[in-house]
Amino acid sequence: MIANLNRVRSPFNTSSLAQVGALAALEDEEWERYSRKQNTRELAFIQRELKARGVRFTPSVTNFVLVEFTRDVKELFVEFQKKGVIIRPQGGPGLVNCGRISVGRRRRTSVFSPRSTTSSSGSS
Repeated sequence: MIANLNRVRSPFNTSSLAQVGALAALEDEEWERYSRKQNTRELAFIQRELKARGVRFTPSVTNFVLVEFTRDVKELFVEFQKKGVIIRPQGGPGLVNCGRISVGRRRRTSVFSPRSTTSSSGSS
């Protein structure tokens, strides 16, 4: 039965303990300010580094950036996952080799820096 449930559950589902923590975090205004500041800073970093590499992306004000890669996004998904960065392949009209990159901690997102020799994003 558990195996059947795992086939249909979301890959980012949360435990009941995580949900309790999330509700507590929503009431913590200082944590909210900190989180917003961190997200804004890291979002700007990712977009700045992608632009420096000549990678096409849709400017964002959220917690992710939509990127158009020059390589197969499904292959990049595996490569970046090994580096701790989640790229969620996106489909639909005009979204060829596009992926959604979640904003995260700098130690993970630094792979987008032109100074990083491990980045595989490819430029347009």
